[in-house]
Amino acid sequence: MKKVKLSTKIAAVGIALVVVAGALFVGGMSLLDWDFRKLDNTVWTAKEYAPETETTVLTSAVIDCDSSYVKIEKGDSLAIQYEESDKVKYEVECEGGTLTVRERRLFKFTMFDFHTPKMSIVLPSTASLSVNAVNGDLEINDNSFVELNIDIVNCDMYFDGIEVAQSAIIETVNGNVTLHNMTAGNLRANSINGDIKATEVTVRNYAELGTVNGDVSAIKFTAANVKFETVNGDVYTEELAARECELGTVNGEIESRDNQTRDWSAETVNGSINANFKGEEREYRIECHTVNGSKNMHDREDGEKSITAETVNGDIGIWFSH
Repeated sequence: MKKVKLSTKIAAVGIALVVVAGALFVGGMSLLDWDFRKLDNTVWTAKEYAPETETTVLTSAVIDCDSSYVKIEKGDSLAIQYEESDKVKYEVECEGGTLTVRERRLFKFTMFDFHTPKMSIVLPSTASLSVNAVNGDLEINDNSFVELNIDIVNCDMYFDGIEVAQSAIIETVNGNVTLHNMTAGNLRANSINGDIKATEVTVRNYAELGTVNGDVSAIKFTAANVKFETVNGDVYTEELAARECELGTVNGEIESRDNQTRDWSAETVNGSINANFKGEEREYRIECHTVNGSKNMHDREDGEKSITAETVNGDIGIWFSH
């Protein structure tokens, strides 16, 4: 058997002791409610940007940030407030009706860096808004656009009082998406690991809300055609009004209250389906299938509207109310 050198043994023991000491330090400080953010000695300086001539109309705005909390609100003229340090800088330009904001991160080794820089943007009338980010959160309030395009990796997003004349595309990988009091021509809001929540949303044409690991909920939602789906999570709707509706999940429940939908379908594999419709049973063609479960409704072939519900492991309950 090959012998291990004494120096190698000493190095291994030293590394183990450092790891144990570090764990004990962190654990002990946590028990004492120590705020590790106090160890961050980065100096942040407040900055402001305003164009030399007052800007009241923009053709487009492009926001490209790596790790910032960005809040966008509507105002009469363009104004930006943000924070910079020796590691985080911003390039802000406004030329030819286009606003461009780009974050630059300079590599400087720091043991502790906990601060998330904040940026507040007051936008005047803007036709197109595009936001790209890796880490951070995004909030947009009380604004109107012709087009909205959001593409973020690790970020929670909140939209309130937004009007989009044409298409709103909102994408994230790890984060929740919340939509409130919003109108759009077309809407697509997707996440992979996160919940999608929509309240008081009106879409003239097509609306898609989707995630992989998370729940989808829509309350007081109106659209011509809707598709709400997840893989591992529940789908919930309340006061949904649509011409065509498609709800889907694999591992989760589907619940739909106070439906005002002409053609409604729901499908899951492991979960139950429960739905309530405004109207009378005779108005609907009904088709319900379950393998390992029960259903309270017999299939019907008559009716101008349709209800389709399918599950493998779960019950199906369909009710009607005037």
